Amino acid sequence: MKRILIISMCTLLCLHLAGCAEKSNHGIKESGLIQEKENVGTAATEENTIPMEEENSTYVAADVFYDEVQYAMEENILEAGAEVIYDNIAYQVLETEITNEFGNRKKENLDDVGHLYTDENGNLTGDDKYVFVKVRFTNTSDEEKEFYRNVGRVVAINQERRIFLTGVDAVYMDPLWTEGGPTAVYHYVLKPNESVESELGYIISPSEYRFSVSDDLYYLIGTREIGTSNLGGLYNRYVKLEE
Repeated sequence: MKRILIISMCTLLCLHLAGCAEKSNHGIKESGLIQEKENVGTAATEENTIPMEEENSTYVAADVFYDEVQYAMEENILEAGAEVIYDNIAYQVLETEITNEFGNRKKENLDDVGHLYTDENGNLTGDDKYVFVKVRFTNTSDEEKEFYRNVGRVVAINQERRIFLTGVDAVYMDPLWTEGGPTAVYHYVLKPNESVESELGYIISPSEYRFSVSDDLYYLIGTREIGTSNLGGLYNRYVKLEE
């Protein structure tokens, strides 16, 4: 009898312990600890994975623009003084000056906001240079023509005809267009066959834009795009700048 009682008690004890173990495991699972442990590897993987929208992003660092290899077509490279017609406006560079001095020009016409190397007189104090070009614009159409005089750009072209940006848009214009708002000072309206002569100023930065100071400078007509393949476009023209 005693033996039967002992066996029964042992059986009950084993069943009790098994139930406790099951409850214990069940409690851990409900608490989330098992799930957290399973996610340790997943979390580390997600942390080191670039989302698809970032991986396929079209954003490009500025330096990539400068390093993009583009070439000018030989027949589109013109001698100094050549006249180019773009969108019914004839462009002809009359004079060029390359200098670090602003000279006796109108300081109020200089838009060099953010440039770190300009003194109180507008002179450049670093390695950058001004390129001042006097351009004659002529309306070749039989209608009044509205346009912007800063559509041209200064670029450098080496002996292999590779094109380099040299700086930003024009920072100086004389005369300014006064019949519009402050954002339209480079704007102009010409009647048929009417012309206007204007001086434009650019700042070129060899160190920043990675072109050689020995490369020839050209006035590019035919594009407003910055840092794109349009710099070497089929319809672009490059007029050599000579002092």
